[in-house]
Amino acid sequence: MDLDDDTMGTVSAPGQIRRIKYAGPTTAQQGAYRSMSEPRQSPGTAGSPPPCPFDAFGFLSDPHPFLDQARAEAPVFQDPETGYWVVTRYDTIKAALGDPEAFSSANVLEPITPLDERVAEILEAGGFGAKPFIVNIDGADHKERKRIFTSVLHPRKVADFEPRIRQLARRMLADLPSGEPFDLVDGFSLDFPALVVFAFLGIPDSDVREIKRWADARMEVFFGDLSPDQQVEQAHGIAAFWRYIEDHIEGQLSDPGDHFVGDMVRLHLSGDEDVTLNDIANYCWSFLFAGHETTTAQITNMVRDMLAQRTAWEAVTADPQLIPGAVEESLRMNTSVFNWRRRTTADVELDGQSIPAGSDVFLVYGSANHDSDHFPDPDRFDPERDGLRRHLGLGYGAHFCVGAGLARLQLKIVLEEMTDMMPELALAPGRESRFIRNVGFCGPRTLWLTRGTAGN
Repeated sequence: MDLDDDTMGTVSAPGQIRRIKYAGPTTAQQGAYRSMSEPRQSPGTAGSPPPCPFDAFGFLSDPHPFLDQARAEAPVFQDPETGYWVVTRYDTIKAALGDPEAFSSANVLEPITPLDERVAEILEAGGFGAKPFIVNIDGADHKERKRIFTSVLHPRKVADFEPRIRQLARRMLADLPSGEPFDLVDGFSLDFPALVVFAFLGIPDSDVREIKRWADARMEVFFGDLSPDQQVEQAHGIAAFWRYIEDHIEGQLSDPGDHFVGDMVRLHLSGDEDVTLNDIANYCWSFLFAGHETTTAQITNMVRDMLAQRTAWEAVTADPQLIPGAVEESLRMNTSVFNWRRRTTADVELDGQSIPAGSDVFLVYGSANHDSDHFPDPDRFDPERDGLRRHLGLGYGAHFCVGAGLARLQLKIVLEEMTDMMPELALAPGRESRFIRNVGFCGPRTLWLTRGTAGN
């Protein structure tokens, strides 16, 4: 099933509350958006309390015990700290994603924690020009921006890149140490997806770590709970990130290269499409974050989950035909985009909870993917599970991930090469993973492994 084409649900008459439980409409409409510098809280304070204490910024380090209880006892509740309504069941989340008219993406990139006024001053002084674009716009404008993006990053171009991606994976995996524990994130998954995206964008490999540092700054400022002074410190990195993008585009104007930015610049210069230089910068701003941060986390999640359930790793190692299924099961088991946001544009009812228009909502994809009504024995990693592509790990509906093909290709290649080159890979005992406190992205920042036998 193509997740972008599946639709379901009914539309309420004008003025009525939209009741969503196991169904929802799919009508697209232009959504109003707010500036990223205008954080806000949802209206209203009523609603069922969470089944146990909920830490919106920290629960992603061990999410499933809480979410299992929430789905059973309070599937929709309001978080008193952030004001967001938290939605946990598969059918309800899928219905909301299929109704962009009532659930706008306008708040996706708004800061969760109110920003210190100094942050806006730093960004303005740095010429920061990001605007609502693809991920946080709706309706006709979103559709048009997504069309232009996919016309440049089309499936044929992604497929043509496979030999280069595979060669890179082999080279980097071969460099991992074999006689001592190593951190997979630092040694491989931090840089690998970035190098792939950089090749698509025509950016030098030498800039990987700097851009990764800036991407972390962006995540922590807009999705984290930094103190005012920490926000100010990281804001300088965000401004530098934007200037870097503009400088890269400027350097392509006289002689566009054979890559995504070059193709976009050619569209701009030809006048065949309404593509401004600021538009190109916004495409890059999105691609340089989502295009590698999420894949870094997903590679790490995939390896961690399969090694923790050793039989899954051994099954795939013995039968590489299971690898495409293992990729999908990884996206279900612990998707890197674990918790995403929407804002209601009308009064809605979700699983019996009345939520007023203008409310902010967390749609917890990772919880939906563990809903036992759709995924029996959800904590088991099963690359032969029925209905593997029914997960919501890449979103659903109008905002289904535009880079899904590239992400899946990278995950497939990594698992093919890793199981072939190091079938004896195992989790290093006594090592804990580190996570960045944020509300949306699930992925450890460290994963210590050994290339000895399991348990050594």
